[in-house]
Amino acid sequence: MVVHHGGAGTTACGLVNARPTIIIPFFGDQPFWGRVVAAAGAGSLPIPHKELTTEALVEALHQCFSNEVQIAAEEIATKMRREDGVAQAVESFHRNLPIPSMVCDVLPQYAATWKCKKKGNSIKLCDLAASALIAEGKLKSTDLKP
Repeated sequence: MVVHHGGAGTTACGLVNARPTIIIPFFGDQPFWGRVVAAAGAGSLPIPHKELTTEALVEALHQCFSNEVQIAAEEIATKMRREDGVAQAVESFHRNLPIPSMVCDVLPQYAATWKCKKKGNSIKLCDLAASALIAEGKLKSTDLKP
């Protein structure tokens, strides 16, 4: 079992190793992770550091030694070991990119790096399109905004 402050990394480390968890939060997201662990059944309710007493810790320890909590911690560890968190994060990142607002309006296979207002219309341009329009005299470099 682990007893710790409840940082995301420490919490994940304990759970991936199937350790029932007691969180003593004192800052930031630590109370949140303590509630998540307790809701998953893999540990006791968090004990805020200002409320930490011998009695509260002993009660949490007894709870974490129960078969139910140990089984829940093992089930979470099994799930965590099966998932590829980095791949999931990358997929989520790409799934949530606002692609239409990021591409060049002239050459949509390229990312837009410039904005230009002409005749009341705003267009997004990549370097290649902007260079070509400047070379053809259709734009001035001063028309471009990053």
